[in-house]
Amino acid sequence: MLNKKIIRKINTSRLSKKLKENIEDKYIESEQWFNRPDLWYRLTAFSNPYITVYSELILLEKHNNLIKKLPSTLIFYGLGTGDTEIRMVNSIILKNKEINIIGIDVQEDFITGFIQSLNNICYEDNKYNINFVGIKGLFQELQKSDFDIFNGRKAHIVLGNTIGNFKCSEIFRIFSKTSNKKDILLIGFQTDTFIEKIFRQYKNNKMFNDFIKKSTNLDETKGLTWKINKKESQIEAWSGDVLVFHSKKTNPEKMIKTAEKYGFKSTEMLNDDNTAIQIYEKIK
Repeated sequence: MLNKKIIRKINTSRLSKKLKENIEDKYIESEQWFNRPDLWYRLTAFSNPYITVYSELILLEKHNNLIKKLPSTLIFYGLGTGDTEIRMVNSIILKNKEINIIGIDVQEDFITGFIQSLNNICYEDNKYNINFVGIKGLFQELQKSDFDIFNGRKAHIVLGNTIGNFKCSEIFRIFSKTSNKKDILLIGFQTDTFIEKIFRQYKNNKMFNDFIKKSTNLDETKGLTWKINKKESQIEAWSGDVLVFHSKKTNPEKMIKTAEKYGFKSTEMLNDDNTAIQIYEKIK
């Protein structure tokens, strides 16, 4: 049985206003890249440069014993197509039969798509009980009270290199603000090991370039200027003097040191060089 509801904290009008502000500030924030969910679905089906999805699925499958140990209340920061997230849900519900899920995404299409995937799980076994709350909103506006709908220890999960869409200090401030002591944080991200290869997979990918331009309402006849920002270990796309796309690729050891500054202790790390999955416990 699936119990579900959606809480709406942002609308199209405010997102459009924020995009204009972003352009004025010369820095487009990552939520704007998903203005056109149809383009994201098309990209991930045919030409996705985010290889993390495939690597994460393999790592999660290989280390399924670690996933089964997670708390039965999961908070997903970003849903997208939901491939890896549903894999985790399947692992935990097989063990517990009941699970609580909060899914945060700026696009309601991704939330409703995830709900359909949860329904599919319930169709497999009518003894499963899934309680789902979708939050249509921005990570940076979340409060700890948004998660009070479910009691007990929680697992905060961000996959698919979504963490790389933010400055490290910003995203870990969010995690620190929204989590309680003893909560779990699980992050999946692209490492910096093959950053030159990943750079080419963005730059030379026409479908990805079109995705960025159409989602941010840029002139589709003009090309993007791609750069590797070595100081930030970040792949960037510029339109004139506006940074329209940015994706950080992180050294796993550096990620651990950053997490420690915000009260998270590393407990597990899975790494295939392209992708790392790290698990932390909030200790402060």
